[in-house]
Amino acid sequence: MGAAGKRARAKESETPDGDPPPTPPEELLVLHLDDEDASEPEEVAIDSHGRVRGVSACVMTRDAHFLDVRTKVATNALSPAVAADLVGDCEAAFVGDSFWLGVDAQPRCALEHLARAVFLAHARGCAERFDAKKTGAEWWVQLRRDTDEGAGERVNPLTTDDANHPAGVAFHWDKDETLVDEYGINVHPAVSTVTYLGDAGAPTMVADKTPPVMYEDVSAFR
Repeated sequence: MGAAGKRARAKESETPDGDPPPTPPEELLVLHLDDEDASEPEEVAIDSHGRVRGVSACVMTRDAHFLDVRTKVATNALSPAVAADLVGDCEAAFVGDSFWLGVDAQPRCALEHLARAVFLAHARGCAERFDAKKTGAEWWVQLRRDTDEGAGERVNPLTTDDANHPAGVAFHWDKDETLVDEYGINVHPAVSTVTYLGDAGAPTMVADKTPPVMYEDVSAFR
């Protein structure tokens, strides 16, 4: 398996009434994903930030379809009571895997109601421009709290004795982990968010770094 790419310019299609789109064309990198088991190679087109086709158009426009990707912080977004209720869901969902909530799907728990609210806060105006079968929110849970011997390996103790500082998560880019594993490429979400339900764990740091296309080149940033 492997990935090969070429530069391509892709224009948004005309609007239903025939008017041209209000945004400039995207500069895209088209990656051809070769799979030994597939008769035809798959393709994925990404912009200079590793986001899929169409995201840049929503970021650049300033109309109702605007997607705000600026780094922002919201404090006290959840009441203490709501946050406490969500902790129970976190305990159940901390299984070492992520979950997907499609744009048209109904939330199955309180955490998915939160994920949907966060998604709509950022993408309400532009979600309809994307394929509903491929659009939504991926979410997962991390637990960080004081040492609890009864919890075993499912809890990261808040100590700094370990050089890797297990109280936190290493610097990384959110990405499609399947594409990393199968093709070694970085494809990123349109927007990433972090929600704290308590005061345990390390703070989130955001660096102004553009990810490389190939995952093997990430080591240059460390």
